[in-house]
Amino acid sequence: MKKCLFAGSFDPFTVGHADVVEKALALFDEVVIAVMVNPEKTYTFTLEERLSFIRTAYEKEPRVSVIADSGLAAEVCEKVGASFYVRGIRNGSDYDYETANYYAAKRFVPTLQTVYFPAEKEQLDISSSVVKTMMKNGKEYDKFLPEAIQKAVASAWESKQK
Repeated sequence: MKKCLFAGSFDPFTVGHADVVEKALALFDEVVIAVMVNPEKTYTFTLEERLSFIRTAYEKEPRVSVIADSGLAAEVCEKVGASFYVRGIRNGSDYDYETANYYAAKRFVPTLQTVYFPAEKEQLDISSSVVKTMMKNGKEYDKFLPEAIQKAVASAWESKQK
């Protein structure tokens, strides 16, 4: 059974993230989505909200599981028994960043393989940061989120504005 890990802060989970998961599901038997926690980082959405958004998006997909972790992604791969680490790539900067991480991860888990999925052309400008900027400026952002979580994200965002 081929299992992969897709890790990130997912603050919030976007259609670009969902595209990576869909591509991974075409190659792997199981996809573990790890919502990573960095105590030095400030998040817009709580860990519980981020986990809930992703679990809602994949509630009908038994091959996807969602966890939280604060360790190194390579070590999380080992912990969950994933031999593959999947990453989305939007541009050359992403490629350079992910390639540096690939070599660093190999120091911790030499057998780990990383798989890059290029973003689709219409998703090149989508990131969690862009979504949050749009939210903060009252702009339309729904189209950047998976349909299954649009209402939950909007509700969580509205509650933070009160």
